[in-house]
Amino acid sequence: MSEAKDPDELRAEIERDRQALGETVEALAAKADVKTQVQDKVEEQKVQFRQKQHEAQEKLGPAIEQLGPAIEQLRPVIEKLRPALEQLRPKLDPAVQQARERPAAAAGALLVLLWLLRRIRK
Repeated sequence: MSEAKDPDELRAEIERDRQALGETVEALAAKADVKTQVQDKVEEQKVQFRQKQHEAQEKLGPAIEQLGPAIEQLRPVIEKLRPALEQLRPKLDPAVQQARERPAAAAGALLVLLWLLRRIRK
């Protein structure tokens, strides 16, 4: 048989049990709330992405700044070549199409071309 308890003790025990049960229900509800879990994971991934983006900008920033003047120097050369490139485009389009259709043959032709250019320079 159980011993009789003081009503205050019983109330305190009931309150502790209610509190423990409430915490258990909250924990179960949090585990069952998939939408919130997904949102939390998305936010976590966004933070990681922003950190990596910031790190990349810090690493690449100086290199990009150094490229700016070089690009500006190349701009007039590119503008001079633009008409010649536009004239070559109709002739190159079939070759580009063939290279897309047969990449292995295009790679082989490129290697032969590079080999010939290297021999000519020697």
